[in-house]
Amino acid sequence: MRASAPARDALHGEGPGGPLWGILDCARDKKLIREIEDHPAEHRCLFTRVATEVEAASPHLVRLPEGSRLLHRWRTEGLAKHWGILFRSDDGIESLHRFFRQHLMVTLPDGKRAIFRFYDPRVFRDLGINLAEAGLLNPAVIYV
Repeated sequence: MRASAPARDALHGEGPGGPLWGILDCARDKKLIREIEDHPAEHRCLFTRVATEVEAASPHLVRLPEGSRLLHRWRTEGLAKHWGILFRSDDGIESLHRFFRQHLMVTLPDGKRAIFRFYDPRVFRDLGINLAEAGLLNPAVIYV
């Protein structure tokens, strides 16, 4: 299944609100980690101090400039395969990394800690108007 033309057309590398960024879940496609490593723009794993094998299947914060191979793949396959979420921000990678990292873990009602996969677009969509409750609202971030 391919993304609709309007959805693909909205994914330009530069636009109102700043450059286009994505949080790509490398667990969704084994080739993503290699493409991210070869990607010339800024990128960083959301998990820190993890084994290489874990990082290869982890979510990565990635700037997606117009014309990049990774943005092209996102447009043609990533949307339909639920690779992650897109947003715009003028903030730098350090600030964005800090903001999104603080939402990776949640405490369940029984007190156990779990990974919160907010970067899965199916989860993100289900959050709907509860973005504020989830702590994912940030005036420096515009979700696409």
